[in-house]
Amino acid sequence: MDSKTEATFYSHPSPGYLVISDADQRDFLQRQTTNDINLLSPSHILATVLTSPTARILDVFYLFIENGTEDCENPHKGNIGILPTPSSGDRIYQYLKSRIFFMDKVSLTNLSHEFCQVDLFGAETSQVLKRIGLPTPPGEYEIVPATHKQTCYRILQHAPYVGMGFRLIVPSQSYQELLSDIAEAGAESLTQESYHLLRIEKGIPALTNELSEDYTPLEINLRGAIADKKGCYTGQEVIARQITYDKVTRRMVGIYLDKLVSSGTKLSSSQTQAGVITSVVESPRFGPIGLAVVKRPFDQPGIELTAYLDSEAIHARVTNLPFSQK
Repeated sequence: MDSKTEATFYSHPSPGYLVISDADQRDFLQRQTTNDINLLSPSHILATVLTSPTARILDVFYLFIENGTEDCENPHKGNIGILPTPSSGDRIYQYLKSRIFFMDKVSLTNLSHEFCQVDLFGAETSQVLKRIGLPTPPGEYEIVPATHKQTCYRILQHAPYVGMGFRLIVPSQSYQELLSDIAEAGAESLTQESYHLLRIEKGIPALTNELSEDYTPLEINLRGAIADKKGCYTGQEVIARQITYDKVTRRMVGIYLDKLVSSGTKLSSSQTQAGVITSVVESPRFGPIGLAVVKRPFDQPGIELTAYLDSEAIHARVTNLPFSQK
């Protein structure tokens, strides 16, 4: 990272963007996902989880109300935009489409190929945005429209358990120009490997690694995307039992390792299986580290565990997320 800016950006290779419309749009989403759609407002996003009947994670996405300004007309104004986890847009479109019943007054449109998305983060993100003539970054859970060189786009601030920094949603035809302007303003472009490193250090779950049908939202620290008092939705009974009766028996934690192993490596304590490593990386700051889903009571900071590389025993130590110096 360039020390003069301390700002970086990452261009998601396959971002998703769906729009749901018509009279039953809110009722439909309320039946499908974990958060309360009534909390959605024109200026604020809502992070929510799409779950299976057994409350396993299908995807995590943002919802927002499509809006417009005097400078930015929006043909979808008043509808609800959906930002699935990158690389899952087409899959989630097909899944939601299959959930629309013949009586539902709902239309779903896949605009994934019409928009690109870039994450911008770092200590000097605000300065970078100002250098390219963009507004002050949005506040927590806020989404704002913006205009740059006559291009209308949106900026949102990530929920800390979903992403890092800010997400810019830009029409595809203007995307490369905006990326060039961000780079010229001093932000450094990240490779996929560098982004993977940072998201593990921050404790951000990823598609297939942690965001998968192997786990429930509460096990992957997505508590902020769950509304306790909303009505029935797919998977609600399982999640309600986990909350009411303290049935969350495992959770995602950080793991310090003496040596790098592969994701999928099991963790044990003596002869007891304790969990599994879901993501690993060699961090310049922290050494070999990973994310892991670990059973109680082995999920407490400082607990010593063992991972095996072939027949070699590798020492592992549990820590809270995000990572900090040992």
